[in-house]
Amino acid sequence: MRPLTCRLAPVLALVALLAPLPGSLSRTAAAAEKPNAAPPSGLPANLEEPTELKQLKFRLLGPAWGGRVSRVAGVPGNPALYYAASASGGVWKSVDGGHRWSPVFDEQPISSIGSIAVAGSDPNVLYVGAGEANIRGNVAAGNGIYKSVDGGKTWTHVWNQEGQIGTMAVDPKNADVAFAAVLGHAFGPTASAASTAPGTAARAGSRS
Repeated sequence: MRPLTCRLAPVLALVALLAPLPGSLSRTAAAAEKPNAAPPSGLPANLEEPTELKQLKFRLLGPAWGGRVSRVAGVPGNPALYYAASASGGVWKSVDGGHRWSPVFDEQPISSIGSIAVAGSDPNVLYVGAGEANIRGNVAAGNGIYKSVDGGKTWTHVWNQEGQIGTMAVDPKNADVAFAAVLGHAFGPTASAASTAPGTAARAGSRS
C-alpha cells in the first residue's frame, strides 16, 4: 500500500489549480457589486444621442418650489418676461429670462393652478385658471378664475366655481374677454351655478 501522502498528492494538486490567486476573490466580488458604468451622455448603453442634439444642454430654470408646472406663458416682444403656473405653488414671474422667479399669487386663497394666459392687446392683463387639470389621485381643486390688470401685482377673483381649468385664452383684441376650458370637479358632480364679476365676460364650457 502506498503512503497516504502519495495518494493525496493528485487531490492536493487539483485543489491548488482550482483555488483563486491571492486577492482575485476580492476583485471578483468587487466587480460583481460594481454596476455597469453608464455612457458619458447618461443614455442607456443601447441608445445613441443624435449628433445634432449633442450640443444642447438642459438646465433647471425654476422655480424650485411649487411642484409640477402646469402652464407657462410669455409676452410677445419681451423675451425676458415669463409667467409659470404650478400645480400646488401658485403663479411665478420672471423678468430676466428665467434666471430668477418670484411668487406673485401668494396672497390668494388658492395655490393649485391649471392655466395662465396673457392678453395679446395688453400684456399687463393676466388670467389664471385655478385647479390643476392633470387629473391624479392627489390633485387639488380650484375655485375659478383670477384676473390681474397690473402684471400680477394685484388680483381679482372674477369667476367662482370649484373645479379644474386646464387651458385659458384671451381675445386678441379685447382683454376683457377670456375663454376657459373647464374640466369641472375632479371627484364629483360640478355645480351648475357660477358667478362672474361685473365687467368681465366669461366664456366657459364645463362638464360634470
